[in-house]
Amino acid sequence: MTDQLERQPRSRRALAFIGTIALLGASGFAALGVWQLERLARKTALITAVDERVHAEPIDAGDPAFWTSFNPDTDEYRHASVNGHFDNTKETPVQAVTAHGGGFWVLTPLVTSNGTVPVNRGFVPPDRRDPTTRDVPQGDVTIAGLLRVTEPGGAFLRDNDPKADRWFSRDVTAIATAKT
Repeated sequence: MTDQLERQPRSRRALAFIGTIALLGASGFAALGVWQLERLARKTALITAVDERVHAEPIDAGDPAFWTSFNPDTDEYRHASVNGHFDNTKETPVQAVTAHGGGFWVLTPLVTSNGTVPVNRGFVPPDRRDPTTRDVPQGDVTIAGLLRVTEPGGAFLRDNDPKADRWFSRDVTAIATAKT
């Protein structure tokens, strides 16, 4: 006939172990939920701040008084304009991956009457990294754009290598130091 397995009740030790695992799992999931809610609040605040700043009046980024009071928490993503000429001899390609694929951000110092302002002139694909393959601005220009803060460090698993002129993040201080 049929052999029926008899189920024995679980021991207290097994029940305590299962309960502990369930409690740890529930605690972990609750912590992840709280983290996601906090992250949502930070991202929502950032989106609101960026939206306010991009619609504000542009500031003069060539004014030294602005830079002495620059606060990344309140000034990043503000519209700015500045006049000067590019020092194309100190152009720095910074590796990037965008919706257009891999390539480089082109960072170039803009020399103003009051000093130098680093400008991200935009993205170029790998075959346009060499300045002779693209238009390089000459003479006096007026640049308008959004202020961004420096991004020290490197990309995931890569550090900037100033000696080899290999850049994986837009670390303005390190780039300026390496180019002087």
